[in-house]
Amino acid sequence: ELEIPGDSSSAAFLVGAAILASSGELLVEGTGVNPTRSGYLAVLDRMDARISRENDRTVNGEPIADLVVQPSSLRSTEVSGEEIPGLIDEIPILAVLASRAAGETVFRSVGELRVKESDRLGLLEKNLNAVGVAARVDGEDLFVSLTASADPMSPYPETMARLAYVGIETVDWLMDRERQMTTGMQRRGETIGDIDPDSGASVGYAGRALLGG
Repeated sequence: ELEIPGDSSSAAFLVGAAILASSGELLVEGTGVNPTRSGYLAVLDRMDARISRENDRTVNGEPIADLVVQPSSLRSTEVSGEEIPGLIDEIPILAVLASRAAGETVFRSVGELRVKESDRLGLLEKNLNAVGVAARVDGEDLFVSLTASADPMSPYPETMARLAYVGIETVDWLMDRERQMTTGMQRRGETIGDIDPDSGASVGYAGRALLGG
């Protein structure tokens, strides 16, 4: 048998959705926490995110831990250029979270996002603006501020998490998906709060979510 650490980048989006939730708790089991790949956790710690590590261990030379995440009130921070190599793929979700943080968060030297699979930097600015978030790019730096018109406790935190995949999905498509889901639940007389936390729902990741109402 060979135990493979859960992908840190994949875990970041689940962590972000849990931070934005209004209640409950998320457990992500067996995620890799190698400091060269989990720099986003240090940034979230500075932003006062409620994340604890449990069951730290080393498997096949790689550090692994379980992450327990709770809804959090965030504050802004500055992410230096020296930090970027260790969290380049997590900048989109960190920017989404920064839109819910008090103050202005700055991401320095993130120009590499323009030359990945798509212009993630430009699309991130565009899509955040589209949902009422004050985001702007100045040279290679990204600035994101808490915005009054953006609801800080959205009932669909997963929408904001998926918004970070801006190279693939658009705001309009995401919002249409959520409207369809909401309409279907309303027709059945259901609400998000009716979802059974013990229903056995799983996530597409080497981990599991424990959601409480």
